[in-house]
Amino acid sequence: MGAIIVNFVDRKKELHIVAGTRPEQPYKKKDYVNKTKTMTPLTIEEIDTIKGYLWTEVKGATTPIKKLQRARNHVMFIASINLGLRASDLTMLRLSDVYTKSGKFREDSEIILCKTQKKHRLFFNSSVREVLTWYTYTFNINTNSSDYLFLSQMGNQISPKRMGQILKEFIRKAGVERRVATHTPRKTYARQLIERNRGDVDTLEFLQKGLGHSSKKALMSYTYADEDRYKEKVMELNL
Repeated sequence: MGAIIVNFVDRKKELHIVAGTRPEQPYKKKDYVNKTKTMTPLTIEEIDTIKGYLWTEVKGATTPIKKLQRARNHVMFIASINLGLRASDLTMLRLSDVYTKSGKFREDSEIILCKTQKKHRLFFNSSVREVLTWYTYTFNINTNSSDYLFLSQMGNQISPKRMGQILKEFIRKAGVERRVATHTPRKTYARQLIERNRGDVDTLEFLQKGLGHSSKKALMSYTYADEDRYKEKVMELNL
C-alpha cells in the first residue's frame, strides 16, 4: 500500500474544527438498534471487493477533505473486521489506545467495553498496523493525541449509527449485494477466526475473548453456517 502525499497539516483544520470545541459524545444505547440476527458474515471475496473499492475511492478523491473522509472509511473497515469490536467500542477508540506517548504502536491495549463495562484486551495485527501507519503518516495525524481515532465530518466522535450508515453505503457501492448492519464486520471477524482455526479445541475460548462475551452461550449467533454447507455436512454424515 503506497503512501499518498497530501499537503495538509492538521485533520482538524481540514474538518474546519475550532480548537477546544469538540465535545465528548459518549455512546448512547438509542444510537444502536440490533437488527443483525439474520445478517451473515462477509466472505473473503466480498472483503477483497470492498477493500478494492475503498482504496480506489481514496485514490480518486479530488479534494483533500474527500481524501481524508474516504481514507477514514477505508481504515474503519479494516479495523472493524480485524478487531471484532462492537460499533459502540470501535467508535470510542482513541489514538492513545493505539499509540504510546512516544508515538509507537502499543503491543496491546486495554479498553472498557461499552455494553458490559468489562475490561477487554485488544491486539493489533499487521493489517491494522499497516493501514494505520499509512493513515497517520499520509494525513500527518498526531499519534500523541488523545483524539478519537475516527472522526465525523464535523470533527466529532463518529456515532455507531453513523458508522453503520457509512458501512451500508460503501458496501452497496462496492457492488456487494446483501443485507448488512453495523454488526456485520464483527460477525465477519468471528466467522474468519472460526474458519482459520478449525480443529483447534481452544477456538471457542479465543472467540469468546475476542468478542468480549461473558459466556459461550452468547457465541451461538456468531457460529453461523449457511444452509448449503449444513446440507453438505449432513449428507456426508452417513452413520
